[in-house]
Amino acid sequence: MYYPHWQNEETRTSVLDGVKDPANKPGWERFFNLYAGYVYSIARSHGLNDADAKDVLSRVMSGIVGNVDKFDPSRGRFRSWLYTRTLWRIGDFLRARSARPEIPVDTDKLYAVEDPAAVTDDESEWRGAVMDETLRRLQGMVNPTHFAIFHASVIEDLDIDSIRRLYGVSRDNIYQIRKRIKGRFADLFETVAQDMEHPPALAAAH
Repeated sequence: MYYPHWQNEETRTSVLDGVKDPANKPGWERFFNLYAGYVYSIARSHGLNDADAKDVLSRVMSGIVGNVDKFDPSRGRFRSWLYTRTLWRIGDFLRARSARPEIPVDTDKLYAVEDPAAVTDDESEWRGAVMDETLRRLQGMVNPTHFAIFHASVIEDLDIDSIRRLYGVSRDNIYQIRKRIKGRFADLFETVAQDMEHPPALAAAH
């Protein structure tokens, strides 16, 4: 799956330019940083290539600017609301480019989406987005070399001998670093998951 922390400044800038009230931009930038990877990964998982997934991402985020107040918590989770809006935009994108049969995607599923309450989001995509944001935050909280060792060992599943040679540390040190940072990662993951379940409070842009 696709869980990159979103670094595409062109897409980010085009979306934030749609925020008319400059006072809203910091909040919207945080919103974008939290959820762009989730939206992008959904588009990729439905068969869109990188460029088309970025196009869908831009449409989804631009459509939310000034409309986030339409999310009704009584009808379900925010992630499901966002997932549904993403499916709608994928469907719109494909209908506008129906002459492009090279995009392998289950259009019957997409076109059938009418009621957000009837759609369940993809848990694996959501957990991937939470993990990506957790790693981003964790990287700024721990020693850079220790983070690299943790990432190589736990996330990339690189063998211990390779890590030992790469970073010039003993096996015991690797195990100690991994154990210590795994604990911090687990706690931070829960915090990030809670943060992402409740979108930042944003005033509608006018």
